[in-house]
Amino acid sequence: MTAMEDLMQAALAASDEKREMALRVLRDTPHSDTARTSWPEPYLTLRETARRLGVSACSLWRWKVPGHEIGGRRRYRLSEVMSFLESTSPRSTPSTAHQDE
Repeated sequence: MTAMEDLMQAALAASDEKREMALRVLRDTPHSDTARTSWPEPYLTLRETARRLGVSACSLWRWKVPGHEIGGRRRYRLSEVMSFLESTSPRSTPSTAHQDE
């Protein structure tokens, strides 16, 4: 089966709600708040996560931010990273990094 046939098969088997959501994405139409909240949060790379938080990727790595192994690669959900950072203070900051050693 080709990718197009797989896509068509999935579309025919999907519920009406899922089919509508897929069509909105394909048509690039604005979606309502309820549709927006039903989409799962994307997984981000370390660099993408760092860029969104305004810190360096090395800092996130050093702080041992929890993530997920997906396809042999480490991925992060921004909400989980934010919760982790709010619940615990970072392991080291630039001013104390040398004191830890």
